[in-house]
Amino acid sequence: MDVVDLMDLCLSLPHAIDETPFGPDTVVVKIGGKIFAIIPLDTVRPQVSVKADPEHVIEMREAYSEATPAPHMSKNHWIRMYTDGTIPRDVIVQRVRTSYQLVRDSLPRSVAREFEAQ
Repeated sequence: MDVVDLMDLCLSLPHAIDETPFGPDTVVVKIGGKIFAIIPLDTVRPQVSVKADPEHVIEMREAYSEATPAPHMSKNHWIRMYTDGTIPRDVIVQRVRTSYQLVRDSLPRSVAREFEAQ
């Protein structure tokens, strides 16, 4: 998956928005003001960092050499996946969707109700 595919996937999820709070070289994808994906644009290899349950972080790192700790994020709750190699596309898609759902489920009720009303 290249950067365009990653962006399309992330922004296809309901109420997802993209921002560049760290400068033009890093896209942050959020729901309700909370990050669920980070996509650097200035790297040689396409990659995405996503939130995950700690057990999934461990599973991914054990199963794929191209799944590593996400830079500058909690090593227990975030995983970086290089998306141009051995990690299957369906695994990447599932991890992005799971990250989105984890963050959406953690939103304050008032924010969640706004989304439900739309």
